[in-house]
Amino acid sequence: MNYKQILIAFLLVFTCFNSLWATPKRGLAVVVDTLSYQKTEGAIKAYRLAVEKEGLQTYLLLDRWGSPDSIKKELMVLHQQKEAPIEGAVFIGDIPIPMIRDAQHLT
Repeated sequence: MNYKQILIAFLLVFTCFNSLWATPKRGLAVVVDTLSYQKTEGAIKAYRLAVEKEGLQTYLLLDRWGSPDSIKKELMVLHQQKEAPIEGAVFIGDIPIPMIRDAQHLT
């Protein structure tokens, strides 16, 4: 074997092991209500797979909420975790979002 073949073999092996051990460093939360998830389960799973191919860990938050504060708590926990913290969230369906009047300066 010459040096080029050894180098190519080493790079192939390194690439394979690196892709097996690589873990996503960032995450994305997908927040969906129960009814919307039941009706669009296939589309949501396909979206999660597409996002995970881009290197983001996805977290599915599926529950029944009464207030935006409970969603906020769950998102804060996911954002503050050490392993793959979320960098954003996608809201699907009937999710309670707080509305603040006369708060244009906050955006």
